[in-house]
Amino acid sequence: MTDLPEIDILPSAPEFAEAMERLFIDVFDPGESADTCEECIVAAHYRHHLTLFPEGQFVAVERASQRLVGLAVALRTTYDDGKPYTKSWWQSCGEGWLTTHQPDGDWLLGVESVVDAAYRGHGIGGKLMQRRRELVQQLNLRGVVAGSMPRDFHLVDMPIEDYVQAVVDERLFDTNLSKHLRMGFRAVQIIPQYVMDDESRQYGVLIVWDNPSYREKGV
Repeated sequence: MTDLPEIDILPSAPEFAEAMERLFIDVFDPGESADTCEECIVAAHYRHHLTLFPEGQFVAVERASQRLVGLAVALRTTYDDGKPYTKSWWQSCGEGWLTTHQPDGDWLLGVESVVDAAYRGHGIGGKLMQRRRELVQQLNLRGVVAGSMPRDFHLVDMPIEDYVQAVVDERLFDTNLSKHLRMGFRAVQIIPQYVMDDESRQYGVLIVWDNPSYREKGV
């Protein structure tokens, strides 16, 4: 793509569900279908999200073509920095249904953020993240917590702890984790068996963004 596309970040809606399903599968399990894709969020899931927490669901749409080119899914949760996080990605999102959503949770859990491969490099992921941050501030939540896949871990021969530290120290670049760290997240913990993914060797990294404008209740 030569021209910078004009992208609108919109609240999700039921009419986007099928396109969201196609985008998710095309990115994470190309060639599969909703019936055969394991641990995929599909159209029925996306519609159900809107009945639980519509404020946390966003899409990115190219203005000229009205093509859906990105999506972001989130729920509210509680989080304790002092306790190990052991849930897999699929468990954390209620196997796609967001049944783990806690309406009174004081953190936003970033379940997934996806951008069409043909539209990457244009800041769409950053725009989706900015909408999440705006939501966190509107709801006066403590921040955003998410799992980041160390996408390039399969390219090196070292322990995961050393790899993540090298990425944090900017001695190594990871195409996924480094992006999140540059967005202001901090790496908190390594999560074994987080996701079915060979590139990250099934690991995830718990990342946290703290809301600088958070106000304690009653203050």
